[in-house]
Amino acid sequence: MKKILSALIVMILFTTITLMPFSEVQASSTATNVSSVNLEELSRIYEETKAGTDIFETTNEIKDLDGSTLEIINSKITKTVTKNDKKGKATIILLEEKTFTKPNGKEKTTTEKTKISYNKNGEFYINGRAIDLNVLTEKIYPQPIDTKIYESLEVKPLEEATTDMQAVLYSSYLSSGGVSWLTYYRETSSNYYYLKAYKEPTNWALDGGSGTPRVRYSYGSYKVTDFKNLARVVAGARNDIAIATASLLSSLGVAVLGWWTVIALLGTGTAAAISAYTLYSASKTGKAAMKEAYYLLGGI
Repeated sequence: MKKILSALIVMILFTTITLMPFSEVQASSTATNVSSVNLEELSRIYEETKAGTDIFETTNEIKDLDGSTLEIINSKITKTVTKNDKKGKATIILLEEKTFTKPNGKEKTTTEKTKISYNKNGEFYINGRAIDLNVLTEKIYPQPIDTKIYESLEVKPLEEATTDMQAVLYSSYLSSGGVSWLTYYRETSSNYYYLKAYKEPTNWALDGGSGTPRVRYSYGSYKVTDFKNLARVVAGARNDIAIATASLLSSLGVAVLGWWTVIALLGTGTAAAISAYTLYSASKTGKAAMKEAYYLLGGI
């Protein structure tokens, strides 16, 4: 079994940002004027946005339960910001290069480019498509930070056993992991699992699952192992969102956070930009892992 460790963010020379937002449910290519957005606050963030190119790097290390490294994911994020003060428009180009390295030295590299733009009238675009008003104005509140997000172990007492076979089963460690309202697994007896997955979250903050989840019962297999790993990724993403949200709420001095605020902060050179990137990236990662786990259950 694998254990995913929280991302270690390493600042190199500059602050920067990357990511494709949670909302790929953008409605159309026509901008939505978000009248409910605090345009005064948006204007302030715009003024803090500086044109130029910044770079930073992140390292995610995936380890087995015995502490051995299973994979190292190094990401290099290049952020290029341009401004048109006449139009009050900021454009952010994010280029993310990831290298996945196995213990045997085998590497795989991926590249992703995202274009984000907004103006002081409250119009926001991702890759040329306007972000839906409902998504843009969604709020996130402080969330509990879980210190045991990846996996827990339960020991059944031997006195509950009525047969020798049950004694073997009940003395075993029974694992569970993930997030029960998103993607989750629980070992009900030795090497037999209850698996549950929602296809997508209700919002960018992963506050819950949308629609009807898939549920399966299965003995352990390579597919179950893959599902457990994805459940831990979802749990890690949700926790990263909680940590980044707490940081942003503290630095901004506000009680709630809007998605539009996170997007706009990506273009700044402030410390809040790092938290905005972390939140943004975790939203994307969690959503992708949820969908992959949901479809994986279809084959179990």
